[in-house]
Amino acid sequence: MPNTDKVATADVDAESAFADKIPPSIDGTSLAAPSERLEEKALLRKLDINLIPIIMILYLFSFLDRVNIGNAKLYGLEKDLGLTGNQYQVCVSILFVTYCLFEVPSNLIIKKVKPDRYIAFIATSWGITATLTGIVQSYSGLIAVRLALGALEAGLFPGLVTYLTMFYSRNQLAVRVGYLFIASAIAGAMGGIIAYGIGFMDGIQGMGAWRWLMIIEGIPSVLVGISVVFILPTNSSTAPFLTESEKSLILRIRARETGQTASAQKFHWADVRDGFSDWQIWLFSLSSFTNDIMFYGFSTFLPSIIKSLGRWTAPQTQALTVPVYALGTGVYLVVAQLSDRQGQRGIYAAAFAFISVIGYCMLIANKGAAVSYAGTFVVATGLYVTVGLPLAWLPGNKPRYAKRALSSGMQLMFGNMAGIVMPFLYPTKDAPKYRMGYGVSIACVSVSVCFFVFLTVYYKRVNRRRAEGNEDWKIEGMTEEAIQEMGDKSPRYVYQI
Repeated sequence: MPNTDKVATADVDAESAFADKIPPSIDGTSLAAPSERLEEKALLRKLDINLIPIIMILYLFSFLDRVNIGNAKLYGLEKDLGLTGNQYQVCVSILFVTYCLFEVPSNLIIKKVKPDRYIAFIATSWGITATLTGIVQSYSGLIAVRLALGALEAGLFPGLVTYLTMFYSRNQLAVRVGYLFIASAIAGAMGGIIAYGIGFMDGIQGMGAWRWLMIIEGIPSVLVGISVVFILPTNSSTAPFLTESEKSLILRIRARETGQTASAQKFHWADVRDGFSDWQIWLFSLSSFTNDIMFYGFSTFLPSIIKSLGRWTAPQTQALTVPVYALGTGVYLVVAQLSDRQGQRGIYAAAFAFISVIGYCMLIANKGAAVSYAGTFVVATGLYVTVGLPLAWLPGNKPRYAKRALSSGMQLMFGNMAGIVMPFLYPTKDAPKYRMGYGVSIACVSVSVCFFVFLTVYYKRVNRRRAEGNEDWKIEGMTEEAIQEMGDKSPRYVYQI
């Protein structure tokens, strides 16, 4: 086997040497010349063409493999494995135990190894594991597979967010992170379509439809994982599809932001320790938990929610989920583009979280199938904006690499803790009203609204104080280089709001 440690170190050293060419940023507000703005647009298109499709495909299959247990339930998984009581809920939630445990460590080591190889390894491994879910024969077997799946998938989403920050500026990040959520929405829609078709395979080769579902949805992850090695570059300085001038342009774009120094883009344990003491990271992480109570509950139990509204067959239920996910996809894409252009995160996150609360109120009111089904569309309208924008907002406000990597890992770790709790909020006995699940979702998302409003007000206040020079005392007697190394603590740093 090749010595990956030496190879990874060489790549990191190459990137650092290239990054040493970054000129010092003064105030983070410098503007590009008109000719360079045209070059930036061309560069952005090239990055999107070469990176985004494979990244979306990775997350699409990851999400599909993680939540297809909801579709499998409709096709007799509980009956075939003899699950009783809350054993199905345990099988759903147990994945998130290992998922949460491995997210932060995974994100802290991704730059110590080759990110492309690391992502390829976990994708191939979870694909194999997801495929094997189709042959489990017992409750204990399903538990074992779900634990392994959680551990292997844990590093993907935070790793992809951190990976994107190596190529894109913070004002380009919401749309790119949004593509991951679009992938999850597409996965939800595709999951319904695929499950609809696979429903007709029930009994082929003596296997239930849910087994075919797991096998057919797991195999593509293996193939995609292998292809990643040949498609994704390790970082911008080694990307074969970029010219030397384009690599330099990425560094110049990065240098316009206060705190984006060559040293800041290297891994420092001091930044990790600083991140653990940063209350902003903890508050965003708590909001991820409250957001994901809604996100995972809706994504996993939407088929069951829709089926409880009428006398639908399993294939019909799957088909009815498709337009719901399609709406969520479209809304997020539009809002993310507006958010990036305006540099506004909090107002959109809070407003669309409130929209989701209205949707859950329609569901909990239980005023008939039409109102409840309409409620799922209202929830979806706000769902992806509420969950997605903060995942660009926080790392976009942390210019130092290790602190940024920690922040993304902690956001997603806390968010996925919701996956442990969520299945027990929708017990089978609560169908069709699911009052507990809807009520808890309303409370949690309402808390998120409060968090987002507070953070928006706080960032505006800090930006105003810094613009007025009220924090300049923090840099008295400091050298220009030392000021730049302060990251978001610098009085010159302007927070996205």
